Amino acid sequence: MVSKRFLTIAGILALTVAMGGFAWMQGSPTDFDPATYKDPNELLKEVSNEVPEFGGVFLSDGQSVLNIYLTGDATEAAKQQKAREEVEKRFDVKPGLRLNVIKGDYTITQLSDWYALMESEGLWNQEGVMMTDLDEGANELYIGVVSEANVEPIYKFLEGIGIPRAAVTVAVEEQPTSSSHTLQDRAHNDKMAGGYQINIGGRNCTMGFVAVKSGVAGMVTAGHCTEAQPYDGGVTSSNQVHQPRASNLIGYEDIDPAFSTALTGCTDSDGCRHSDSAFVDFSSGVKYNRGWIAKPSSDWGISVDPDTAHYSITRDYGSAMVGDEVLKVGRSTGRTRGDVTRVCFKSDDVSNTQWIGTYLCQTRVGVSANTGDSGAPVFAVQSGDRVRLVGILTHRTTSSYNYSPLGRVFLDLGSTSTWDVCTSGC
Repeated sequence: MVSKRFLTIAGILALTVAMGGFAWMQGSPTDFDPATYKDPNELLKEVSNEVPEFGGVFLSDGQSVLNIYLTGDATEAAKQQKAREEVEKRFDVKPGLRLNVIKGDYTITQLSDWYALMESEGLWNQEGVMMTDLDEGANELYIGVVSEANVEPIYKFLEGIGIPRAAVTVAVEEQPTSSSHTLQDRAHNDKMAGGYQINIGGRNCTMGFVAVKSGVAGMVTAGHCTEAQPYDGGVTSSNQVHQPRASNLIGYEDIDPAFSTALTGCTDSDGCRHSDSAFVDFSSGVKYNRGWIAKPSSDWGISVDPDTAHYSITRDYGSAMVGDEVLKVGRSTGRTRGDVTRVCFKSDDVSNTQWIGTYLCQTRVGVSANTGDSGAPVFAVQSGDRVRLVGILTHRTTSSYNYSPLGRVFLDLGSTSTWDVCTSGC
């Protein structure tokens, strides 16, 4: 029997232990509770509550080294061990990793307080701001801006509210673009699976994953791929979705929320969303392979040989640590792999050069993607072809891509729904 993921207030936070060096939040794999959902920054605060000198953490050297920032006397053995234990308790780091302790300048508590201060004092109203991050991998705050002309005014704004310049990096951030324009053929036996090309209104994107949501079969892709946009009020009509081209209708867009200023952590007057995602209901008679992601023959390849080759989603819902390796399968650049470089940052949606809202708590991966990869499934290998689904690709730069974590997708598309996304084991 396929297990269910119940997204109800009565549920229990569910994040499971990953194989290998991956660092994922802990919990039972059966239930997700939006009332107790914890983002990575919240877990960092919990570690800081137990170890006040804690300043951040990241993985390196192929996920074999656990790096922890400590302020004060960072050589104190008891403090190092306590910090390691608290990190492992919350992020489920693989046992036996080599510990590297780095002398930090600031505690997570200080950085969290400054992060909250700059947002409450109107950082997002300053010209050119497009990204913010509590960067636990660098023991600092990070603010991405549009141009060099914005850098110094932001530093002066921060100094004016009491945040030291040395605690923040303000840098020009390449503006992410929507990857909305192979895996480019019809899915094997016309059975829908993650990674294949879809077409909406003449635009090519990628199918993220098949899901049965409260008994309704469908799939999830990037919200900006659809004809309904969150800055226009979200879904207003049933937009047609095809695979791989307009000659083969597979379903209709059903859920794609509008931006809202009511979300916790939203300081953007244009509103926010948890994710750049949309749910598409499959048309009657459409076949699908729930839990399948197409498996290309090679990295950066789009050929699937044999055409039955696939990854099996056997775990879902996780939150990455800086340094974790994840993979994606997209219709344009195929399968790629890269390390997580940022977690839980806020990013403005600048689609079509419009400043139209903010996505909360997104994740960045240090490998490029291309036009058409939007919506692609992002996952971590557990063993062999068994994988953990962690999110969907949303935007890209020339050297990286962003993805919306799966928990945030659930919050947007149905926090009180049941979700089946796995072949088994979820």
